[in-house]
Formats: sequence, C-alpha cells, structure tokens
Amino acid sequence: MERRTFLRAMPGGLLAASLAAGAQPPRTSPRLGILLTGSPSDPTQSRELEVCVHERLSALGWVEGRTLSVAAR
Repeated sequence: MERRTFLRAMPGGLLAASLAAGAQPPRTSPRLGILLTGSPSDPTQSRELEVCVHERLSALGWVEGRTLSVAAR
C-alpha cells in the first residue's frame, strides 16, 4: 500500500519542483535606433553621422554587438 501511495505522489512532487525552479530570463542588451536624413543619391552625409555616433559610443564604453545593439535607418 505504501508503494502505491509513493508512486501516486511522486509525479506531483516532481511537477511542483520543476515549476518552482524557473530559468533566468534572457539578458537583453539595450537597443539604440538612429534615424538618418538625407537623399539616397548622396549617402555620405548620413554615413558620416553614423560613424560619429559609433565613435562616441565606443568612447563611452559601449561596444556594438556586446553591450549595445544599434540600428540605423
């Protein structure tokens, strides 16, 4: 009789233990969006601004792909 009681209680205990031990949420890095203006025929001005932003971010210690995600449009 004790064996049957144990076998009935075991799945419930395992389920409760697995629900209590939740995984850590994934760590997301901050995202930065850059909206660039200019004409598609002359992209050099927009590109210069994007390079300046990247240089300043790296001077502040932000590394694109590791500590920051940058999307330029």
